[in-house]
Amino acid sequence: MLSFVRVLAGGAVVGSLVAAGAATQLPAAAAAARRVGGAEVPAVRTVPGGTRAALWIVATLTPPGQPASLQIGSLSASSKTNAWGLGEVTPQAGVPYSVVFRRDSKWRRVRLPARVVRGSPFSIIGSSSASNVWLLGGAKASAVHWDGSRWTAGTLPLVRGNTPTITTGAVLNSSNAWAFGGCCDYRHPYVAHLIRGTWHQVRLPSAIANLQAMVWGASAVSSSDIWALAQNRYVDYPRAEMLHWNGHRWYRVSFPAKLVANQPHCILATSATNVWIGARSVNGSGGKSEVLWHWDGTTWTSDQVPSALAGATSRYFYVNSIIRDGRGGLWVLGVRCQPVLTTGRSPRIPG
Repeated sequence: MLSFVRVLAGGAVVGSLVAAGAATQLPAAAAAARRVGGAEVPAVRTVPGGTRAALWIVATLTPPGQPASLQIGSLSASSKTNAWGLGEVTPQAGVPYSVVFRRDSKWRRVRLPARVVRGSPFSIIGSSSASNVWLLGGAKASAVHWDGSRWTAGTLPLVRGNTPTITTGAVLNSSNAWAFGGCCDYRHPYVAHLIRGTWHQVRLPSAIANLQAMVWGASAVSSSDIWALAQNRYVDYPRAEMLHWNGHRWYRVSFPAKLVANQPHCILATSATNVWIGARSVNGSGGKSEVLWHWDGTTWTSDQVPSALAGATSRYFYVNSIIRDGRGGLWVLGVRCQPVLTTGRSPRIPG
């Protein structure tokens, strides 16, 4: 299951989250942010960290009239007026299908054409503008595009007839996008690149292609600066690999030693001095809590987000994805490995 968390810090992303010092007082401007998308936020807490602490807002809200089984699995935002959410509905009788939400002034559901719904459920949603949105993945390796006026259905390249599993993506503009995941029973990384309207499978160097791992997280600073995390999550002690695209080729990068034990899962890079990595670590209650690591160009710092919000538990969590919210903050999607939420409700998109 997914929990949904948003971080605000005076309208700007925090430079670092430091797990030390006393919690800061909730400023008046931040208190006004208790309402997200017009609905009351169930919990608002500050993260310990002195004057640079972030304000974390837990948003597990149910938009009116949505199915009870709705689960949000992917978010994308490029500006204050362009944000998209992808969810999945599992009917009591029937097959699961995808639903799409869009935020301009508020969140609302987007009605998908029947031909698009038939290709769902999709894995991820990505966008660079209100007229450039991609729905990627699923059992049919779908690549569905919104150009601002209509949806166009397509497919991603197969791997020797096998359907790849898509886990993440990066959309830079209308003619440049990436899809990542794994193929062949999750054994090897999969990378596809959109070049001038056509998707191509990327031929990876043998040192990457032969990794026993999937790509679980990716982030693009620019067309010549893309980062990805590969990991085999189906072994007891998964080891993460960091990959980088320099505009010409993919290659492996040494992973920071202090992060390896936290099983890094996802990444958000906006510059050489602002990189976020989502992971998990053992907490004081015998479980595992979501951890955010941040690089400021000099130092890696970390914070256990849920522990600051609701206290550590014996359950297992990890950060599934980190996304810019288009308003100077972050969205963090965390996965719980057990099906019961501390709030007693399934996670929902704000609205």
